[in-house]
Amino acid sequence: LESSQAVKDYVESKTEKFKKFLHEPIEVHVVLEVQKLSHIAEMNVSAKDVKYNALVEESSNLYASIDLVSEK
Repeated sequence: LESSQAVKDYVESKTEKFKKFLHEPIEVHVVLEVQKLSHIAEMNVSAKDVKYNALVEESSNLYASIDLVSEK
């Protein structure tokens, strides 16, 4: 999904909180996908000491999917 600047800004605001919990440098890779009526957000997070792969959430709203995956 080609995202708008508003979606990019929203993802950045949701991932800012990772700085509180992870040691820098932090890398976040987000993939957004739309399948019919379903919006899927996949997030891969890696930091100095940890790596979280393929955190995936699906909902009927793109922003809700981003919220759910960032809370994981």
